[in-house]
Amino acid sequence: MFSPQLRRLQLSFIAGVVLMLPAGCGDDGSSKTNGSRKNVLLITIDTTRADRIGCYGHKKARTPNLDRLASQGVLFSQARATAPLTLPSHASLLSGTYGVHHGVKLNNYRVPERLEMLPERLKEEGYSTGAVVGAIVLDSRFGLDQGFDFYDNVPSSREGKNLGHSQRSASQVGQAARSWLAKQESPFFLWCHFFDPHFPYAPPEELGGPGDDYDREITYVDLEIGRLLSDIDSMSQAQETLIIVVADHGEDLGDHGEMSHGFFLYDSVMRIPLLISLPGELPAGTVVDDDVSGTDLVPTVLELLGLPVGDRCQGKSLLPLLDQDVGKTSHVHLMETYYPELVYGWSRLHAFCENGWKYVEAPRPELYDLRNDPRERENLYDQETDRAQAMKSRLQDLLTKYQAEGDRAQATTIDDDFRQRLESLGYLTPSTTASIETEDRPDPKDMITGHLRAGKAETLFQRGRIKEGLEVLEEILKKDPHSPFLLMMKARKRFEMNDLDGAQATLLQVLSRQSAIPDAYYILGQIEERKGNLKKALREYRRAQVGEGELLEYTFLAAARVLHQMDELQEALDETDRSLAINPVYLAGLHLRGELLLEAENEKDALLTFVRIAELGGKPQGFTSRLRLLFSRAKKEKLVSDAELKELARRALLGLPQSRWLKEMAQSP
Repeated sequence: MFSPQLRRLQLSFIAGVVLMLPAGCGDDGSSKTNGSRKNVLLITIDTTRADRIGCYGHKKARTPNLDRLASQGVLFSQARATAPLTLPSHASLLSGTYGVHHGVKLNNYRVPERLEMLPERLKEEGYSTGAVVGAIVLDSRFGLDQGFDFYDNVPSSREGKNLGHSQRSASQVGQAARSWLAKQESPFFLWCHFFDPHFPYAPPEELGGPGDDYDREITYVDLEIGRLLSDIDSMSQAQETLIIVVADHGEDLGDHGEMSHGFFLYDSVMRIPLLISLPGELPAGTVVDDDVSGTDLVPTVLELLGLPVGDRCQGKSLLPLLDQDVGKTSHVHLMETYYPELVYGWSRLHAFCENGWKYVEAPRPELYDLRNDPRERENLYDQETDRAQAMKSRLQDLLTKYQAEGDRAQATTIDDDFRQRLESLGYLTPSTTASIETEDRPDPKDMITGHLRAGKAETLFQRGRIKEGLEVLEEILKKDPHSPFLLMMKARKRFEMNDLDGAQATLLQVLSRQSAIPDAYYILGQIEERKGNLKKALREYRRAQVGEGELLEYTFLAAARVLHQMDELQEALDETDRSLAINPVYLAGLHLRGELLLEAENEKDALLTFVRIAELGGKPQGFTSRLRLLFSRAKKEKLVSDAELKELARRALLGLPQSRWLKEMAQSP
């Protein structure tokens, strides 16, 4: 609830909102009139605990811009995320639905196209929609770009594996956001995502002072938020812009044995800051203590803009919570994490939060009285059995209901390079999205020590200390011998060390318990190919092509490579076409296709393929000389018209701007 002295202001606010809602909606409940539409600025901060911000009581915090925003608007003290992972949480924030509905369980899933997102709704209403994200975990390949006119990914790199190309700094995000903002006219919707408080913590050196590096990362983001808000002020848009600041999840920092996030649903990771400001329309300085969810964001924005919420949102508008005298509907809150199950083979966790109590469904269930035990130190499951059973039953009912209504998200394709970039941010990605077919999964509480040691093994691997990392991994496997993730990690490292027999034995051990792991078949194919067993390699690559999981485009390409070695040229071309149908900008696929076309004496299509590689900035070995030869042959043999040849040269110059011969070709009469 909120302080009594604000009641009069809040009653005036509620009446004002009702008067301000547009009356000119069409028969379909929508309105295309933009004259009175408010702009929307949504700022999401990664990995930010509420209790590390000044307006939430952290005495060492230096967050003046967030504090000022709270003083100008509404602070929700008991807001919680739906999942302790970036992509699943953002899928809920932008759709107003729970994870059990949208199905995004890990950071390598793709948001279903059928899921209606907030930017899609606003775009239909005439909004310009833009997004700037701070890390590859929210790359457009994962589907959050639905409804955006402009979606600014983290710039890629040909090297691609270093941390600098996995995320970008708050200042870089802020600069890109302000650049887009300067070109917009009202109404606009801008989503700006800051990643900096995520591990590894590396704030600018000049940010000294109290607190640790985690605090200083939050301070750094606060500075950039201030610059962004200043730009809105300078555009004279401050009074016309709805501003929301929210985190996707927090960070355990060792409170419950986890240094980061993903495994548990404790408030150190799930309780998040949520600030909403709309000057002149939302009551300044209000604090709401009711339990609220990230899913409540979309219906709240839609109601504030006077747009129909519809029946697709599972969250509820937060506006009724601002008035004590208006009958309230209880806000339920579902939370989930599939990370322990899908990455390690342990138990998934679900939680249900209502009226200050939290129930966690786990092999050893938990129940907490959050009002009297906010740090969740005393599990009351055995003492409060009636309450626990009632909340368990309610949780199951809601999961059944929302799952029946939901979409099924799928893991999207990521190559080894992108996987390593994700893992450089601490996001370990599984080789399968199916769980081990057994009900006897261990409780993450009993396994977390092994996870911390797995992180140590991964760090050793990243530093090139493969042998030491494997020794650590073997120790963990003694306690958790059937973990598909740990076994796949071991197999990959054995393969990298060229221990083909050791890698093969480990992969067969994984597949003996679960056959639906495309990555395992892919590596088996690589092993057989390296041994020279081409028919066996092709068989394993074919097995890896089943389903809709990861690696499809890469296994098609691998099959093409093997078929080429077997002198099956046309079949090899067919496989490259299948690979490129999945990912038309896959450089390795384009390069192999170009070489195969040359071998088939199809020089025209080879030229077109090599020009596409140039456009995309690719430079395979010997590429430039091959491209020049193809242009020369095309001109001499009249494979294309002169005008077409000039246009192809202009396209190739996009990726090779310093090429003198291409410039001459493009400018030739």
